[in-house]
Amino acid sequence: MKKNFRKIPNYILVKIRGFESPKIEVASVVLYKKDQVKVGKYKKFGIEYKENHLQPVTNIEPPISSGKYSRRNKFGSVIKRKDLPMVVKTFTHESPNFGDWSKGSHDVSLDRNVYQKDIIEPKHLTISSQILTDRDDEIAFGFKINEVLEAKAPDFNEKLLFDINLLQENFGTVEVVQSGEKLTEKRIYSKLDWEVLPPGWWKDKTILENVKRKLGKQGSEYFFDRNEFIESLSPSERYIGNSYLGNRNYFIYIFTNCVVAECPQFGNALYVLKGPKTSSWKEVFSSNKRQALNAGASRILHSGRWKSKLRSEVEGDK
Repeated sequence: MKKNFRKIPNYILVKIRGFESPKIEVASVVLYKKDQVKVGKYKKFGIEYKENHLQPVTNIEPPISSGKYSRRNKFGSVIKRKDLPMVVKTFTHESPNFGDWSKGSHDVSLDRNVYQKDIIEPKHLTISSQILTDRDDEIAFGFKINEVLEAKAPDFNEKLLFDINLLQENFGTVEVVQSGEKLTEKRIYSKLDWEVLPPGWWKDKTILENVKRKLGKQGSEYFFDRNEFIESLSPSERYIGNSYLGNRNYFIYIFTNCVVAECPQFGNALYVLKGPKTSSWKEVFSSNKRQALNAGASRILHSGRWKSKLRSEVEGDK
C-alpha cells in the first residue's frame, strides 16, 4: 500500500477536470471483513458494534498513529525553510558567576545563524463514514473528509494534497467526488494501482528470468508469443494492475478502437472492450470475469484463429 503521495496523482487531476462543479470532496471506499469489524479492528475510525448494532460516526479525527498527515492534522507542524536565507537568532542562558552559583549568576547571550521556520496550525479535519453494503461476511464503507474544497481557490492544490494523503494513509485508497455525490461500492475498484508499461516491457532481463522460472519452457513460450503479437498491433498505451479479473494479472493494451486485457499464461482467455464503455476500462477490468462480460466485454479464447479475431477487433474501424 502506498502510504503518501509527494504530488497529486494524475488520475485525480484528470477526474477533477471532468467535473461540472468546482466543489470537491475527498473520499475513500473500502471493504472490511465483518469478523474484523466485530473484534474492534476499526474502532479507531469510529466503526464498532454496540449492542450488536453497527453505527458509523459522522465526525472523528483520524488517529495520529496512521501517519504524518494524521499527526499534522491534530498537532500542526513546523517547516524548516532551507530555501530561504538563514537569520541570526540570539540564545540566552543563565550562567554562574566565576563558575560558582553561590556567587550569583548572569545571563550569557550567543548569536547563531538558523533556518527560518513556518508554523502550520493544526487543521483538525474530521471524517464521516457510512455503510454502503452489508453482506454476510463483509461490509463496504464509504469515508469522506468533512471539508468541501473549492477548485478555483488559490490554495486548492495545497489543501487537496493534504486531504488525499490524510485518507490514503488511513485507508490505503483515495479518490475525489463532486460535493454531495453519493458513494457506491463499485468505487472500491478505483484503488487499483495501474502501472504504465513501456513498449517491449516483457523483454526486460529481470522479467525474462522471472517468467522462465515461474512458467517453465512452454508457459514462457505462450507468454512471449502473445505479448509480441499484441505489440505488433501497435497499442498506444500499456498497463498492469494488481490482481483483477479473478486472481490473475492481466495486461492492458489501449487501441483507438478498443481496450484489450490479455493474460499471457496458458488457460486464460483475453478480453476486449469496445463501444461506449471503452473509457471505463479501469472499472470494467478491475472486476471479475463474469462482471466484465456483463459490463460489455467480449472474450476470445487462445485457440484456432484467435490472432485473426483479435486483429479484426483492433482494426475494425480502420
